[in-house]
Amino acid sequence: MALKRSANPERELARVKLDIARWKRSRAARDAFQRGWRGGYGLGRSDERDRIPDRQPHVGFDGHPQVELYGIEVDEGLAPLLDVLWRLGLDTQYSCQGHPDHYLPNHPSSWEAATQIFFTDVDQALKFVKKSMELLGPHAAYHEGGFRISVASGIDSPVLRGDVRFSPTLIEPLLSSWTTFEAELAARASAHSG
Repeated sequence: MALKRSANPERELARVKLDIARWKRSRAARDAFQRGWRGGYGLGRSDERDRIPDRQPHVGFDGHPQVELYGIEVDEGLAPLLDVLWRLGLDTQYSCQGHPDHYLPNHPSSWEAATQIFFTDVDQALKFVKKSMELLGPHAAYHEGGFRISVASGIDSPVLRGDVRFSPTLIEPLLSSWTTFEAELAARASAHSG
């Protein structure tokens, strides 16, 4: 079925805005808000009972031995994955292997303990996340909290950078998946050249 284009785009936009306004006033919208609020409140209360702090304490860089990769010091636990990404042309600017002992999947305060890779370009960050989700499968990262992307301005550059965070337990599956992908690309390239 083909989508029908409106003869009057302004009227169509007004209709969509009106539909959204009606939905916001509907009982379903109020119920959805209340469920979300109660769920968040309940999570906070259960964390309080279990003595989980609102924010995880800053753990610094202790336990992150550094190795040199192409003349750059990086966290030892993230070096193999960075090596594959760099060989495939994805440029990073900063990274941290994260703190698996402080990371709690799907918990807002855990993002401070997550693995972090700062890409020099937000488009590369998006490519990394999209390809990672494709390589891992649609549900592989879900129970670990998925991926989180933040956008930051460039350093002395108009190019926006992309900060990607994910569970430290995903480093090994990502390394395996990206290494396999790199080998497949090399095999395809050699098949086409030969």
